[in-house]
Amino acid sequence: MLNVTARPDWLEPPCTYRIEPGMTLAAIVAAAPGIPEYMLEFCTIAINGEPVPRSWWGRVRPREGTITDPVIITIHPPTLHGGGGGGGGTKQVITIVAALALVAGTAFIGAGGLGMMLGVGALEGGLGAAMAAASFGVEGRIGLTSIVPPKL
Repeated sequence: MLNVTARPDWLEPPCTYRIEPGMTLAAIVAAAPGIPEYMLEFCTIAINGEPVPRSWWGRVRPREGTITDPVIITIHPPTLHGGGGGGGGTKQVITIVAALALVAGTAFIGAGGLGMMLGVGALEGGLGAAMAAASFGVEGRIGLTSIVPPKL
């Protein structure tokens, strides 16, 4: 038997079920409990973490793994990483808006705006504001790379 983990939405817990080896990925998706019909045309299937192109779903038949090398099949909802991979569309818009917000937030904190809002004297200027702005900038950059990974 093969274990399949299907997640209808990123905010909902995944459901795990077992299937017989030999089914195609298209049949596995069709048999997935709890996934709405409209989601089936947008979801992604991965075998051991590697996404399988939709055009192969009717031909790929996962085999049973071993105890030391199991076969893990996961069905995911659409992600910001998925899709074209060209960096366009939704990913590009979200990244630009987030980068502008990061620049504005870092400047606001560095100028002491956060300290004035919170009434914390150490953050109203000087070293405290600079340290808070730097940490905000670093954490924001980490957040941006989670939306769109850097090109290598």
